[in-house]
Amino acid sequence: MAYSAFGDSVPYPYRSYIGGLGYYHKSIIPFVGMSYMERASSHAMIARADLQYRLRTNQYLILKLNVGKSFNAFSQFSNKSSNLAGLGLTYGYSSPVGPVEVTLMGSTTSKRPIIFVNLGYWIR
Repeated sequence: MAYSAFGDSVPYPYRSYIGGLGYYHKSIIPFVGMSYMERASSHAMIARADLQYRLRTNQYLILKLNVGKSFNAFSQFSNKSSNLAGLGLTYGYSSPVGPVEVTLMGSTTSKRPIIFVNLGYWIR
């Protein structure tokens, strides 16, 4: 996923916001291991891979990996501070009312692990 907003001073509603696991708005990019809207920038490039393993009929584990870059000017593209990486492990149960998931995750931007709980389906 890539997001860019061009201009000398990009208004806050048009910046990219990175973090969290939910799907809220087109300028908010989910990122494993970061808190909701943890980083804001004018340009963002994110790649994500999920690997799911079924434990039993209604139980599963998901390994989630994100990598990307977040920067305000193209001259900052090669800076190591613009690099992002996140990793998470999710245990999920498929209940009659939707998925119940608990994710333990971490990233290069935080020193402490984050726990994310999802109950039910996301409605957009």
